[in-house]
Amino acid sequence: MGWPNDPRPAKSLLVLNQEVNKEFPNRDHASDGMIGDVRHQHEPTSDHNGWVSDDQGKGVVRADDVDAGPGLNPNESHDETGDVVAEAALAALRTHFGLFKIFKTKHPAMGNGAYVIHERQIASHKTKGKLIPYSGVDPHTSHVHISVALAQSGYDSLRSWKIAEFAGHSAAVSKKLPNLNRLNSHKPRNRFAVRKLQRLLNYGPHKDIAVDGDYGPETAARVKEFKSIRPSIPNKSGWVVGQATWAALKERKQRFT
Repeated sequence: MGWPNDPRPAKSLLVLNQEVNKEFPNRDHASDGMIGDVRHQHEPTSDHNGWVSDDQGKGVVRADDVDAGPGLNPNESHDETGDVVAEAALAALRTHFGLFKIFKTKHPAMGNGAYVIHERQIASHKTKGKLIPYSGVDPHTSHVHISVALAQSGYDSLRSWKIAEFAGHSAAVSKKLPNLNRLNSHKPRNRFAVRKLQRLLNYGPHKDIAVDGDYGPETAARVKEFKSIRPSIPNKSGWVVGQATWAALKERKQRFT
């Protein structure tokens, strides 16, 4: 049924919010959103509206926007909440395509109809969990958008999103940045390091690297280019990011902020 239909939130999204708020009790909520606002009410197929009905005939809101951190503009402190939520949701989505092992079985909430939008990227069942450029009006840089499955067994799933586990990986990377290369970049913990790397690479003359946690050819090429012109980096072995590279990237960031 369409708006308004006195819609209720999908239970899986309530579980998500509870886990996020537990891990980030002081987070900003400015960009949070679940039940459609005035703008969304005029978009009849928006998942923020209750156009899908449950077995009682009640409309169900299947979308949640989770604020990515303090304020509406991306910055380093802004990133952690958004990255944790995005990585958890992506991992849950990718269980349907055999791409993640943190979740041992397919996550019901991210079944058919589910998708994730963050940092101008979208992943869905159509993309088989792969992030691709998102060209919608809202770039979703201030929040992560999660739409859950169309089936009630999915959108009302009470299964954990493992936010605490992903937050632990993020915190570990914040304390100590790992030596990073394309062979170890797929590990859940190192995906947070790749996101930090991509943001650091965007402080400079080019700002076009997608922040998606995937250490792909474009990111690798930018690392190699950066290292080639930095005499302070003793090891210039291609796309390997060691401590000297991290230090040089941070130093350059200071000049551009």
